[in-house]
Amino acid sequence: MLLNSAVPDARQAHIVSEWAHDRPLVGCRFDPAGRYVFCAAEHTAAARFSTADGSKTLFPGGHQSWISSFAFSQDGALTVSGGCDGRLTWWDTAAEAPTPIRSIAAHGRHWVRSIAANPAGTLLVSGGNDKMVRVWSIPDGTLVREYVGHQKHIYSVTFDHSGERLLSGDLAGVVKEWDVAAGTEVRTFDAKELWSYNGGQGVDFGGVRALA
Repeated sequence: MLLNSAVPDARQAHIVSEWAHDRPLVGCRFDPAGRYVFCAAEHTAAARFSTADGSKTLFPGGHQSWISSFAFSQDGALTVSGGCDGRLTWWDTAAEAPTPIRSIAAHGRHWVRSIAANPAGTLLVSGGNDKMVRVWSIPDGTLVREYVGHQKHIYSVTFDHSGERLLSGDLAGVVKEWDVAAGTEVRTFDAKELWSYNGGQGVDFGGVRALA
């Protein structure tokens, strides 16, 4: 039984608030409780905006390059940021004077392109320019498992709704589905229409930039 079958009306969409930042933004995420919006920018510090009043707090000291993505524990108490310095950094989401809880060299000196938490909020998956998919424990930051098989930079990662499978997409348009517990590849999807290669420039274009 549908408790609310109303169809959203896109014509009612409107700006509720606008908050300025002093650097170009790379991406934004709400925390699970909707208290904050975390913003990644062309900066080494993340920015947290309060949805109640728009007040901004910077999260410095966790990265030495731009921040690319965020993920959260299920209760929203912990925030994890992934950076172009190859690091994953843990934060107290609501800290008034944020300092890193821990920071690990998750992908060496290679960019972390994408991170995501499983539905239970206990595991974190990361993918990056070292062509590796890695799963981490959110509570303590330990490495749980590695998945090998991509030939190009990994641009996107996500868990499925059960948390038993995860998917990773790379620069060449290859999407791989993995069994989380077994660490084995389940199947591969061919999304090469999203990719092209310019031989003159020697550059790849496109790739799987997001998964949902």
